Amino acid sequence: MTMMVVIVSCKKNVFDIITDNDFKYWYRYNALDKLEGYPTIFYFDNQNKWKVFEIVPNIGFREYNGGDNLIGDKWRLINDSTIEINGVHQKIIMVSTDTLILGKKNGDNDTLCTVPPNMIPQRHYHRW
Repeated sequence: MTMMVVIVSCKKNVFDIITDNDFKYWYRYNALDKLEGYPTIFYFDNQNKWKVFEIVPNIGFREYNGGDNLIGDKWRLINDSTIEINGVHQKIIMVSTDTLILGKKNGDNDTLCTVPPNMIPQRHYHRW
């Protein structure tokens, strides 16, 4: 019985870190961003909503619409070591209050770093 309580507690901790107990923006630091397009920012909230934003030169901060790809707006923890984002499972390699490293099936990693609230335009800094 004690083991079960510990596992639930760990999952809650990871969830609370990812969402900051409400919502949180994470910058995706990835060398491929330069090839794929614009700098990317992920939004996670404690209602399991997920959004993608991008920073476009001469336009600024905007929600990413997916282009030709349909993207969902849901995320969830499978356990304290796996996250599902938009239907894709990724291994949580490391999580702290300011860094989240996710492993992809192809062996690449996504490194996410927290974004200070003052870096998000005020009209976008809220629960979605």
